[in-house]
Amino acid sequence: MTEDGTTLRMSRVVNAAPQDVWTAWTEPTSLSRWWWPERFRTDYAIDLRPGGRYHYRTDEIPGMGVLSLRGTYQEVASPERITYSWDWENGEPVTAVTVEFVGRDSGTEICLAHGSFATSEERDNHIVGWNDCLDRLAAMFPAGV
Repeated sequence: MTEDGTTLRMSRVVNAAPQDVWTAWTEPTSLSRWWWPERFRTDYAIDLRPGGRYHYRTDEIPGMGVLSLRGTYQEVASPERITYSWDWENGEPVTAVTVEFVGRDSGTEICLAHGSFATSEERDNHIVGWNDCLDRLAAMFPAGV
């Protein structure tokens, strides 16, 4: 992981073909297996096309309330790249996410850039969340299976 200014950059290699990782990232049933912890009952709505919208919303979580994330897809290039806005419905400034899925001998490298945070502190608040998500995603594709 590298950080520059107010953009968070990280990469992770998962043991799957780019198309399989793309599917995990873009289809609600697969997304529900890794996006947020299983204990967060979440509805995922996805209109996967440039200009299409997505909305992920949890039920009430004790001590956290409702998590609601939405945005608009700017670029959808299956299975290589996806770009979308990131809008927490709690008043935080809207940011942008770009994810590239690069085929490697060992699977797919996910190259993630999440940027234009107002401050480096806001950027840093997303490091743990992204690492948790990417760990769960990688666990969907165990090595040697």
